[in-house]
Amino acid sequence: MFLTHFLKGIECFFTGVTRFYGDKSLLKYAASPFLLMLGAYFIYLTSAVLLSSFIAAKLEACLSNLPSYLSWAAKILSGGAAISVFILAVILAVLAVSSLYEIFAGPFFDSLIVRYEKKYHNLEHPKISFPRMLRLQTGSVIYSINTLLLSLILCIPAILLPFAGTLLMTLIMGHRLGVTFCIPQGLLHNQPVREQLAQYRGKRAVVLGFGVMIYLHFLLPLAPLFLLPGVILGGSEVRRFILNSFTESVDTNK
Repeated sequence: MFLTHFLKGIECFFTGVTRFYGDKSLLKYAASPFLLMLGAYFIYLTSAVLLSSFIAAKLEACLSNLPSYLSWAAKILSGGAAISVFILAVILAVLAVSSLYEIFAGPFFDSLIVRYEKKYHNLEHPKISFPRMLRLQTGSVIYSINTLLLSLILCIPAILLPFAGTLLMTLIMGHRLGVTFCIPQGLLHNQPVREQLAQYRGKRAVVLGFGVMIYLHFLLPLAPLFLLPGVILGGSEVRRFILNSFTESVDTNK
């Protein structure tokens, strides 16, 4: 059952991406957030490059007093430090993409979700007052902030234990990202984050499969910019699968 649901989560990821790029009527919803997030990513990655170069130069200067026969070590250590800082910055960018979504893309992608769920699943969305949506969004923002803080903690074992630590980070953050990109769909159906988390807890495997695919693909340069709309739609597929499974379980118990 675990493997079946895990593979279902992977399927939801690719369903969302392929449907987005295969349906021209959906592309228009991604233009504005793409440009906004492109600007944010450009500033962030440029800063990461400058920071890694600065650290490399400082470290090389500190090691310049080494004996001549160890001079090669200065360049290796400074270069390794620069690469490590840049890789860490990329990982943090992946994990911060949900926060960028909240800031830059949320309002635009909400329209995408409504359009997609109406067209492909004939779902209607309730009208939600602004104060109510603000309260719902607060729960989402808190979850995203907690995810980012957790990622900072997990970076420590990932650096100290490259294989085991990286695997642990992939599994934990994969699940968190999977939940993160299912939450907006629930909010549009007037469902608080806490209530959604209770539902997702019972279907961890499908959320994990979906989230691990997000995490791995988002590690590719600029991939979040191009995949994010499809990931949002994949979240709709995951949420629909979980709700249908929950309904079937209730009907069976009757």
